[in-house]
Amino acid sequence: MLLFIISEFIRVAVIVPVQNLKEQLQTALERVDFYSNRLTNYFPAKPSREEIELINQIKGDLRAAATRLRSKYSVISMKRLAIRLNFIPDATNIDIAYSGLIYLHNSILLSSRRDFVINEIEMNHNHIERIQAALSGNEVPAIVEPRERQD
Repeated sequence: MLLFIISEFIRVAVIVPVQNLKEQLQTALERVDFYSNRLTNYFPAKPSREEIELINQIKGDLRAAATRLRSKYSVISMKRLAIRLNFIPDATNIDIAYSGLIYLHNSILLSSRRDFVINEIEMNHNHIERIQAALSGNEVPAIVEPRERQD
């Protein structure tokens, strides 16, 4: 009976939350891959109704992926053990992915906003690479800083 109780506790406290996090990691990676072409290209200065709906869909999906990622990570018990066993990314990588998803949510590129920063596409691409690396366990590239137009 004691063995059953212990195994059930481990399943509920560790295994199920880790599985849920892994599913969310895949969802976040899938959303970034799916929208990467839209995140690294400009929408017109005056988007059509369909484009506005797409922008809202992208923003909603990215914000949902970010918030769910953080919440699924926060409920895992025995994180240190799961990290040491390489079952889950560490908190730093989750924060990198969360920040990157929120950055991309706030950085939908519109042609009308191309006045000052000249490397917006490069910056968005960099955040996509950082998210993918952080959630895949690879080395995370450095952040690309904005370059302002020098006219």
